[in-house]
Amino acid sequence: MRFAAVRLHREGVSIETLSRSFKVTRSAIHNWIKRARYNGINSLRATKGTGRPSTIDEKQFKSLVHLMRQPATRHGYSTDLWSGPRVRKLIRCEFGVEYHRKHMPRLLQKLGLVLKFPERRALEQDPAALRKWKKERFPEISKFAKKKRALVFFKSVKEFVAQNAHWLRVEFLPAYSPELNPSEKPWRYINTKKMNANQARNKIELRQKAKTALSALKKDTKTLTSFLTSVLTKSYYLCGA
Repeated sequence: MRFAAVRLHREGVSIETLSRSFKVTRSAIHNWIKRARYNGINSLRATKGTGRPSTIDEKQFKSLVHLMRQPATRHGYSTDLWSGPRVRKLIRCEFGVEYHRKHMPRLLQKLGLVLKFPERRALEQDPAALRKWKKERFPEISKFAKKKRALVFFKSVKEFVAQNAHWLRVEFLPAYSPELNPSEKPWRYINTKKMNANQARNKIELRQKAKTALSALKKDTKTLTSFLTSVLTKSYYLCGA
């Protein structure tokens, strides 16, 4: 592809056209032309990388299994569970091998690990009431809000409810069901996706890492929208009637 792009450019094809045809950036085309001009056309040949190996060997694999039989707290983490990012960092630190995150599921499967997210439920929770609310009551609330073209708020301030009772419709959700609260979803995402391999040395550093993760999440509208697809909360649904 590099040779063809340079040859076509020499024949008069524009860089813009080459960029669209080869589906690469214009800067990449510029770099190829510059390299060919100053270092010769053969400088465009692909070279084999000499960096870190991309996989661990059998001996290293056995060592990794032994290391992972230890709790993750032995390696500086706040909990005992091993996650994908933690295993990836362990491999890099112990063996100098950099695994791409896309290849981690296959490695974790080979290690006999299964991806799971722990669900915390209160012992007092009524599973039957929870299922009924999801299946029956919440669809009714959604239908009502759509019909009235109302806004749905997630609040737990009783004083606010009392002061605005003339225009609010209040709905209670099943008790002891914090997992239904949409505000819990961003925190869980930060904890399991962004901070699960964190090794902050102190509270100040931990706070800064958390702020950075939250700032990035604020700009990720697609992920934020996914948190609201279930639109569930433990406190109140406040619908403008």
